[in-house]
Amino acid sequence: MIGTTDPAEVVRRHTLESLALLPHIPLEAGSLLDIGSGNGFPGLVIKCVREDLELVLLEPTHRKAVFLEQVVVALGLERVQIMRARVDRPGDLLLPGKPARWGCITMRAVSAFDPVMRGARDALRPGGRLLLPVGRAGREEVLGLMGAGLKIAAEVRLPHRDSSWLLVIERLDD
Repeated sequence: MIGTTDPAEVVRRHTLESLALLPHIPLEAGSLLDIGSGNGFPGLVIKCVREDLELVLLEPTHRKAVFLEQVVVALGLERVQIMRARVDRPGDLLLPGKPARWGCITMRAVSAFDPVMRGARDALRPGGRLLLPVGRAGREEVLGLMGAGLKIAAEVRLPHRDSSWLLVIERLDD
């Protein structure tokens, strides 16, 4: 459930917010990990525009993972994998054997900031980006969890949202 069934609200709140992330995804990103994909926002929206990206949708809930599989098939999307995993379990963010794999990681409406911020530097390629749409409390929490090797590349107000930001966090080159 995405909270509202009003089509205009779904477009405004979910689709436009997902599209607001696009300018912050490097052209050479190559891969995108969407944590807590749920109903496909923002991962599937981004993939529809950026077909070049390898996309992994990380979703622990069985019924949501099945829904995502059906949407991927219905849209005819290629290079999309749905993984039933949690970001707060050891190894899930990095995915075994693939450290520094991700060109970009997104996470929307998931409050697991601590494990994501702890694992982001190792999970991202040098120059890779973590894109976090957050509210006021989430913003403060993320800023308090910033670790070595990461920097805030941009902080942008989200469209039509007075108290929501997009934090663009970049892994520094080694």
